[in-house]
Amino acid sequence: MAVNYAVTWEESDGSQRSGRLELGPDALQLEGQNAGLSIQYAFRYRDIVGYRMARGTGERLHGRPTLIVDLAAGNSVKVASVAQSGVVAELASRLQDATSGEPEPEKITSTPRAS
Repeated sequence: MAVNYAVTWEESDGSQRSGRLELGPDALQLEGQNAGLSIQYAFRYRDIVGYRMARGTGERLHGRPTLIVDLAAGNSVKVASVAQSGVVAELASRLQDATSGEPEPEKITSTPRAS
């Protein structure tokens, strides 16, 4: 089941948008608009190379708690919640689960049956 959040995000070029973030089964998706232009991004979890909480006020969006998502292409996206302050920490936790890779295959053992 996908999880949705109302967010504001900033792209590497400094442009900001508001909309929703969805954690889908294979990708983090951002959908929103700014100045009448609609935009949609899908970042596959395997293309997310790291994420961290913004430390200083210069990294934060509008002074709010912000998650910085680093992408394999060398750019990053800053994400801040629109409505709730705890969303960024929850998002980081869910992102950790989503990017942790495939689960280890279950080991199956068999024992010979006596005839």
